[in-house]
Order: sequence, then C-alpha cells, then structure tokens
Amino acid sequence: MKQVLLMPLLLCAFSGAGALESAVTCKAQVDMFSAFSSQIAPQDTVKVSYVREDDPKTKKKARVKTTRVNFKRDVQRAALSKQSTEGNQVDIIVMQSGQIVRNLEDLQLVGNSGNQLSNNRFIGFENISVPFEGSIRFKATNKLGTVSYDREVRFTVMEEGKWVLRIDL
Repeated sequence: MKQVLLMPLLLCAFSGAGALESAVTCKAQVDMFSAFSSQIAPQDTVKVSYVREDDPKTKKKARVKTTRVNFKRDVQRAALSKQSTEGNQVDIIVMQSGQIVRNLEDLQLVGNSGNQLSNNRFIGFENISVPFEGSIRFKATNKLGTVSYDREVRFTVMEEGKWVLRIDL
C-alpha cells in the first residue's frame, strides 16, 4: 500500500510542475491511486506462519562439543574419541596405511597440565585437568619413505575421561 502511494508523489515531484499546481495534481493522483488500490486483491503468495514455543520439532538441543581438533598440519585426518569415563588421560595413536607408526622423529608433546609420556608403547598425556589443551609435533616420512614432513596437531578436551587421539598420515 505504501508503494502505491509513493509512486504518484515521486512522479509529481519530478514532473517540473509549480508548487501550487503540483500540490493539486498530486492530490488528485493520490486519490485516484488509493481508489484503484482498494480494488486490488491481496497476493496469494503471502504466508504468515506462527511457531509454537512448545513444539518439539522446532526445539533443538544445543550440543556442546566436548572435544575438538583445533589445528592440523600435513596430517590427513585427526579425531578424538572417548574410550571411558574413568581416568584423565589422552592416548595418541599415529597411523599410516593402517599400521601404527612407532618411529616418530623429533617428537614434542606440549600440554597445559598433566604429564607427557612417550615410549615405544605409549604416547600421550596422563593426569590431565580439564579444560586441557595439547599439541603434538613430530617428523614422519611419506608413504614411500622418501621424504620426511613436519607434522602437527593441536586439540582441546573439555570433559574428563580417557581419550584417544588418532592421527592418520
């Protein structure tokens, strides 16, 4: 409705008519358009919908992510999974072509709490406190064993338990 009334006013304003003449002409045009617009039926495509607040379809639960991998470099995939609710540790497994890689060069484990452990059987963090932010940096060769790449993964754990960080090269 506002658009219908605005058009004649703009036409009158830019028509170049005098002040008195344009006021009379504009008044006549506005009356003509308002009479014409009352005969126009409302559009069929306008749809007003109301959403009930208690409708279970529209309610979505806010999921809080308890873990996430924040950064990865020269790594195909890195994923955190929870193994159990008991204990406060992060176990790190590095996989290449379906096999566990044990010969990681220049291994660096950094965490904001807990103890870093790395030996032939276990790589990871023990006695962590949440929220825990950790990172692992190491050098590992490509699948052919010809080139060594610097690789890095940073992660965050927001829930207590035993976590496994699986890194696929």
